[in-house]
Amino acid sequence: MPRDPTKQSDHSAGNYVDESSLEPDCARCVGLGCVAPSFTRSGDHAFSIPEGEACRNLTKDFQCGVYPNLVEQGFPGCKAFNCLGAGQKVMQNMFPGADWRADADVRNRMFAAFFIVKKLHELIWALLKLATLCPDTDLRSQINEKASALEQITFQGEHRLGMVDMAAQKRENRGFADMVEVARSEAP
Repeated sequence: MPRDPTKQSDHSAGNYVDESSLEPDCARCVGLGCVAPSFTRSGDHAFSIPEGEACRNLTKDFQCGVYPNLVEQGFPGCKAFNCLGAGQKVMQNMFPGADWRADADVRNRMFAAFFIVKKLHELIWALLKLATLCPDTDLRSQINEKASALEQITFQGEHRLGMVDMAAQKRENRGFADMVEVARSEAP
């Protein structure tokens, strides 16, 4: 179940972001990871799929028709693909009940939101991993607060997502990584 964005995180315990929110749940999605990105025929994908075109293995109920045999069918890349929970977050929080197959405008907006939320989730995931490596309590709190702030953006809707300066967010993550490296080199 997704975390309720209206409830405050338990900052005293250091629980800024529920890591389970970064786990994909295909049953609560509409196949966004199987239709929004492009895939090129390779050792990871048995055939090419252009961006925005549904994989022919995607069933009418948005599940993978060959999932139990992905690797044997020539799709190890699909088995390894991880949207970090972006698919269900976009579907459940921004487009509940919507069907990308029925409305081109909804489709375009949903796919755009998916790509941005996926990138934000990647940044959040990296920050959470970085925080576990940080020996400095204050710096670790700053990193967790940044992860929480990014997570809150993912709950604020399409308009807010469109205002995210992803390059600036990546630079800030790199800055935290540099500070953690220094803190680790100075730790006893």
